[in-house]
Amino acid sequence: MRFSDAHGHFHTFGLEKPLLEKCRRAICCGTHPGDWQEVLCLSDRDSRIEPAFGLHPWYLAEAQPDWLETLRGLLGETPRASIGEIGLDRTRRSPALDEQEVALRSQLAMALEFRRPVTLHCVRAWGRLLRVLDEAIPPDWPVMLHDFRAPGEMIPLFLARSGSLFSFGALPCIETLREIPAHRIVYESDAFSGATSSRSLDGARKAIISVAIQQGEESLVVNERANAALDRFLEHSPAA
Repeated sequence: MRFSDAHGHFHTFGLEKPLLEKCRRAICCGTHPGDWQEVLCLSDRDSRIEPAFGLHPWYLAEAQPDWLETLRGLLGETPRASIGEIGLDRTRRSPALDEQEVALRSQLAMALEFRRPVTLHCVRAWGRLLRVLDEAIPPDWPVMLHDFRAPGEMIPLFLARSGSLFSFGALPCIETLREIPAHRIVYESDAFSGATSSRSLDGARKAIISVAIQQGEESLVVNERANAALDRFLEHSPAA
């Protein structure tokens, strides 16, 4: 059975053979205006690649003043594109959170305007991210929480947003996996290089399947459900 990859940066290296053999559908996220066309070109060459365009908080300081209009034009020309990777990041390599929030809110408004799903990045700013989401977009809007690592007490708050999907990579927190309904979980490689992509995707799958088996489910059902969840996200449908 082939698998879906909910989050990667395949334009930086292309789809390597081990991942190519397993992959049925993959979201390729741009992170700044300089790589959006690369994402688009890869998706044009390979129908399994689902393009996503967004300004990642790490690259906010480098973006030209007209980046939002560039994004608007690209989304208008690419109906199948989602928005991502965007979000909040409380690390030293990122600008002030207030600046990040302005960019995030602008891109969420664009998601509403163009009716696109959103892939979100968050590092140590989960409370603020939740507040922005609650204020900016409806709770059933399709958002994917990439490499989800929110504190345990916040999991129910994100679950209450019915459009949220939870994406996990190579080393997911097992306790977090047990708290989230299986039909809202997807796998990701977060691939920046061919050397890590297959291992990351396999690590995510094995951890998720292990928890599911402990709960009395079969691995094939888990894979089918993850594929269906990603399809639903990309088709802009609420989580069931």
